[in-house]
This record gives sequence, structure tokens and C-alpha cells, in this order.
Amino acid sequence: MAPFPESFPQYPSRAQFLSYLHAYARRFAVAPHFRANVSSARRDEASGVWRVQAHVAGGRGDVEYVCQWLVVATGENADPVVPDIDGLRQLTCPSMHAADYRSGEAFRGKRVLVVGCGNSGMEGGAGRLHLSMSVAMMRWLPLWLVDRILLAMAALTLGGDVVLRRPAVGPMELKRREGKTPVLDLGALAKIRSGHIKVVPEIRRFLSSSSQSSRSSGPAAAELVDGRVVHADAVVLATGYRGNVHSWLKQETTADGNKDAGLYTVGFSRRGLAGIAEEAVRIADELAKAWRQQTEQDHLHISTTTNPTFDSCVSKTNSTPPPST
Repeated sequence: MAPFPESFPQYPSRAQFLSYLHAYARRFAVAPHFRANVSSARRDEASGVWRVQAHVAGGRGDVEYVCQWLVVATGENADPVVPDIDGLRQLTCPSMHAADYRSGEAFRGKRVLVVGCGNSGMEGGAGRLHLSMSVAMMRWLPLWLVDRILLAMAALTLGGDVVLRRPAVGPMELKRREGKTPVLDLGALAKIRSGHIKVVPEIRRFLSSSSQSSRSSGPAAAELVDGRVVHADAVVLATGYRGNVHSWLKQETTADGNKDAGLYTVGFSRRGLAGIAEEAVRIADELAKAWRQQTEQDHLHISTTTNPTFDSCVSKTNSTPPPST
């Protein structure tokens, strides 16, 4: 086992979680194959193995992995979700999904419109502010996932300028029902209160350069549902992710996998990291048990096929030679 460092908070940030994964890989000598795009995974019933087709970047090309057991751990957040906003694809200013964001250096001193107020928006928006940017955060998601205690704390922090709707159920229940992850505050709330982040309503459309007013001072303009226009030098889509397992896994399965076919799944039960941890331990135990059973069967098969010959050899070796004549 490798628990989180004691210095980590109860809800680690993205950077802390990544550092934990790197430390875990070093400790247990795990060598992940990065930049491998899986196109299909099929069960070869004739040979009883899984054949996973992937394209590996860096010159390796197409590769086939063959295994007896397959663990699908791509989860619910594999591919970026790009919203269908009128005019988005015609933007001439820099725009990207939060999945492609690496550093805020390119946005230093610029006006950034962050579309979305989920975890990628709250954490990413707060991080970008360290470079003295002007950030507008558009409330793309219809529900702020905070429980009653967090909602009360947010009201004390933000005052009455920003309205947060009280959820009907707690965050973990909402995670289980709808797969939505609770929003974790890493400093964004204080920056909203100070005015460094300005929260605006949903975007109706992005205006083309020909439809912008002559007073426009930025390369992009977003018309909000309340009629206001927000100008920005860059747009970051913090609009979440979706799973993609059905596009490449060529096997019917459930949230628990299909153990009879050697297929296991992790991260599809909508129970967050706690649920993933339970599933990972359970699957590791089941795979260890299956491995021991197979090893014992293979050993028994070897014993039953080799012992007769061995006994015959021993019998001949230890037999009393016939008397000489």
C-alpha cells in the first residue's frame, strides 16, 4: 500500500495527485506506456486472450498488446467535452480546452474567458490569476456542487453578489446519481470576492469580427444570455470530460466488468476516488487469486504429465541388475 503523504490535504489538488502517481510508479517499479492511443480491445475466444490495438507516438507506430486479463481504468473523464456554442469555431483569438492547458505564461496580462465553473474551471481559473490576468468565469454548469456547510462558507466568503443555488442532495449523492464531481475551492472563491475573477452568465454566442461594435477592444467578444458582451484575448473551455470506452472496447460489459472473460473495470461506479480505491483493491485481490489458481493448475498439469516418466526412470535406475552369467 502507498497512502497519500501526511502533508496532503483531505482533497488533493491536481498537481498533488500527479506527484503521488509518479511516486507510486517509482516505488513499485511500474512503467506506464504513455502516448499510446488505444483503437480497439477484443477478446480472442479461440486463444482465450485479449488483443489490444494501439498507436504509440514517437516512431513506434501500431502495436498489439496481448494479455489474459484486461483492466479498463479510463474512467468517466477520458475525452474533453467541447460545447456547441455558436461562433466558437470561428474564433481568431487563442482558444483551448482545459485538458491542453500547461502554463499561463502565454496569457500573462491578458483577458481570459474561462467557460465553465467545475473543477477544471475553478482550479485552472485560480491558477491563471497568479500571472496578473483578468479572468471572467462563465457559469456553464447548471449546478454548483457544494453541500450545506460549503454553501454557508461560500456565502460568508462571497457575500450576496454571487448567487449559489442550494443543491437538493449532497455532493457524494449527486456524484453517484449523475457522475458530477464536487467543486473543490483552491483559492478561486477569494479571488471572486476580490474581483480578480468576474462570474458571468451563460454564453449565447461568440460574435464575429464583423458583428462586433466599433468600440470593441479585444479580438473576441462573447454575447451573454443577459445581453451583455464580454471581450477576451483568450478563451479556455473548462467544460469537462466524458468517457470513451464504448468507442474502442469491443465487448459487452457492465460497471463491474466481465470476470468470466477476464475483463475488469475501474472508475465507472460514480463513487469518486474512494470508490475507485475500493474497486482497485478488490480487482487486485481477484487477479492475484486467479493467478495463484492458474499457477497451481499449471503445476498440477506438469506434475501429472512428467511424473510417470520420472518414476519409470527412477525404477530403471534403482532396479537390481540381473545376475551375471
